[in-house]
Amino acid sequence: MGGRPRAIGKKEVYNQGHLPDGTLLAWKTHVIPAWRDFAGAQENPWHTTMPALCEDLKEIWDIVYPTRTHQVVDMEGPIFTVAIQRWYEWRSNIARAVLFSVNAHMEKFSEDVNARATHATWMKGDTDRIPFTWKDHPMSAEEPQVYKGLFMSYFVLVGLATHFNMTSSVCPELEVDSEPRGALAIATVGAERAFKFWVTGVSTAGIPDRKEEAKFSEDNWGVSTVDYIKSINKLTPRQWKKIKDAAIGLMEKPKLSVSLTQGANSSPLNARGSLFEEDSEAEE
Repeated sequence: MGGRPRAIGKKEVYNQGHLPDGTLLAWKTHVIPAWRDFAGAQENPWHTTMPALCEDLKEIWDIVYPTRTHQVVDMEGPIFTVAIQRWYEWRSNIARAVLFSVNAHMEKFSEDVNARATHATWMKGDTDRIPFTWKDHPMSAEEPQVYKGLFMSYFVLVGLATHFNMTSSVCPELEVDSEPRGALAIATVGAERAFKFWVTGVSTAGIPDRKEEAKFSEDNWGVSTVDYIKSINKLTPRQWKKIKDAAIGLMEKPKLSVSLTQGANSSPLNARGSLFEEDSEAEE
């Protein structure tokens, strides 16, 4: 085990240096990508304090380190604590990538502050429609209200591609056999948050006196995440394939598997929750 952890109050603060000796390389190569893959499949990716997560992490640990199955994984110890830090980073990395994509879009859209404000407000949506979630959508209420490609907007796909980048080395033994619902939800609330920063026509991200409001946290975005999950759970296998294929096309690096031998020894119905697109076999 590495050096002694720092103590803040009565809580010890761990980092990767406190992991068991000889485990760091496989931790980075296998454990964390698999852990983030698992996080991305959760229906509520904000819930990180459940004791059951220790068991889930222990399952990954025992597969990656078959000669270290005696290792205890508990909520107060370094293994779980450092893993949860990587979970936080996973959410933040997705939100940051989406924010950059929205910022670039807004800066290019217009130099006029009022035009930006109107556009950001429209894109963020209201109780009926949320344009930024769609690949094809009207640019204003005056245009024909035709929507196509739910959860396939560039902004959302950038977030999902970021998730795939962070999980690209997951080996087959550790892959989660379910869709990345949580990752898609985090990408979507990240986009809503990003457009919300621009509703005045000037981004309010980074303004000191709005720091708490700007935080990408469960307090600020947990309810919205749960609402989007309601819509995400309505996606069909074919729709999921289209979304994932589009996101993989935006990845910075190819999605690949790394074998274990490499590097190792409810709220009321609203627009977010009622998004739906008829699954058609027609090509987009």
